[in-house]
Amino acid sequence: SENILGGTRYLASLLQRFHHNTALAVAAFNAGPGRVEKSGCVPAIRETRQFVGRVLFYYELFQRRSDERND
Repeated sequence: SENILGGTRYLASLLQRFHHNTALAVAAFNAGPGRVEKSGCVPAIRETRQFVGRVLFYYELFQRRSDERND
């Protein structure tokens, strides 16, 4: 549970650092914030692009399910 809490705090700090741009924060979580800042976008690293795609896919899926439950 400490790892989850630490990861959550780190992701929250990245969201603030990248002005709540989820894709950039997730990319920074994977590739490091310096690489994201240097490129100004999701870096052209295959692993990072795939990671961001998977995370955003599931994020949107869970958001939709949550919205459906609240309707």
